[in-house]
Amino acid sequence: MKIKNILPLIGLVLFVYLIYRIGIYDLITTLKGAKITYLLIGVLTTPIFILPLAFKWHMILKRQKFVLSFPYVLKLYYMGAFYGFITPSRVGSLMRATYLKKKTKRGLVECASSIVLERIMDLFAIFIFAFIGALIFLRNNVDLRYVLIFSFLVFSGIIFIFMRKSRGMYALGLIYNYLLPKSIKEKTDNSLNIFYNSLPKLRKLIPVLFVSLITWALIYFQTYIFAWAFAIDIPFYVFVAFAAIGTIIATIPISVSGLGTRELTLITLFSLYNIRPEAVVSMSLSSFFLIGLIEGLIGLVFIFKEDEVLDYNTISS
Repeated sequence: MKIKNILPLIGLVLFVYLIYRIGIYDLITTLKGAKITYLLIGVLTTPIFILPLAFKWHMILKRQKFVLSFPYVLKLYYMGAFYGFITPSRVGSLMRATYLKKKTKRGLVECASSIVLERIMDLFAIFIFAFIGALIFLRNNVDLRYVLIFSFLVFSGIIFIFMRKSRGMYALGLIYNYLLPKSIKEKTDNSLNIFYNSLPKLRKLIPVLFVSLITWALIYFQTYIFAWAFAIDIPFYVFVAFAAIGTIIATIPISVSGLGTRELTLITLFSLYNIRPEAVVSMSLSSFFLIGLIEGLIGLVFIFKEDEVLDYNTISS
């Protein structure tokens, strides 16, 4: 068994351990005691909060010379949300590229590059929130502050290298020359050329980053509504900082969609405000599954209207 298939089990084991330590009875009691009004508001506003996500992707597509209407991009975003909800780490959201390829007749790599770029912008925005939060709220947790600062600098350095084709091709070439057979290397080089040629100029991505910051603030506000359902009462700016740090930790590939690692991080951070662990886990699980379920169901409707449910393996073909 490959190690990449084993790593997600770490998060699941951690999640089971957290449930055991909290107590399944206390967790169920907390879930039952949730304020339904806030849960309904959080769920019913999902179609509103997904609008800026689709708008951000639409901005990137326009900068890559894709001519698509916003309603169509929004539909593709929902369809990707369905695949993302049913696949580990939401990788299935890359299925948007397959539908995009079918619509525009462009290559899969070029179509997927818009989604990769969207993810990079998202991570950069989240890092900014987490970085600020670490500096302000984690004065006593020096180790975590250093980890986040180091991660932010590494991430920024990687972006600096790969946003210019010559630097990125050189860095990857050092790896390919030693590790990959010639046939695979040639195929990969061609894909990288297509990928880099499809990227917009860095200055054109500054507005996208700005929209990403607003988008993630809105996403965290939606989660904040779920926090109210479980009587979690902390300032919104603190909540955003903690949620961003939780999102960063959740990207570590040792869990399924961040399950377990995200909850442990949030429990640790929210304990600074004496928030009960069962309330934190209830908020995290309810927001993750209910929002994902609504997005996925809407996406499934669009998929059936498209008259084609794609095999996830098509993304690699």
